[in-house]
Amino acid sequence: TIVEAAVGDRDGEATFNLSEGKVPPGADVHTWTYSSSLKAPTGHLKEAPWVKFQRSLKVKVVRLDTFCRENSIDRIDFIWADVQGAEDLVIAGGQEALARTRYFYTECYDRPMYEGQIDLSQITARLPGGPGAWEVMHRFPTAALLRNTRLG
Repeated sequence: TIVEAAVGDRDGEATFNLSEGKVPPGADVHTWTYSSSLKAPTGHLKEAPWVKFQRSLKVKVVRLDTFCRENSIDRIDFIWADVQGAEDLVIAGGQEALARTRYFYTECYDRPMYEGQIDLSQITARLPGGPGAWEVMHRFPTAALLRNTRLG
């Protein structure tokens, strides 16, 4: 099922910053659209200057908790949150759902790439359950796989 909405901290509408750009030679794609985000780019502009953010549009936004409630989802095995710096918004809008989630894979950067972006320590602190509730199973260069220790 495709849901045409971004996941955020509220239900409604928000501005979505569209990325585009001509990929440098040798890359396996020709046009870059993978950096679009609810958050405005900051460090991303220096890290990959060939990626441009010249357009934006209004998109529907839904809280993860709202989506799960409306679709009778009471347990989640795995969430892959590729939200380009908006991890705090997903977590804020999904406290109930995340409490019932076994594994959470999310991007996390050591340096700010988007406005208001949080780092891995802030991500684990904001996830439901308090200290020790989430274990970092593996840290990738720009992502982490976390396990909800309360769900086994």
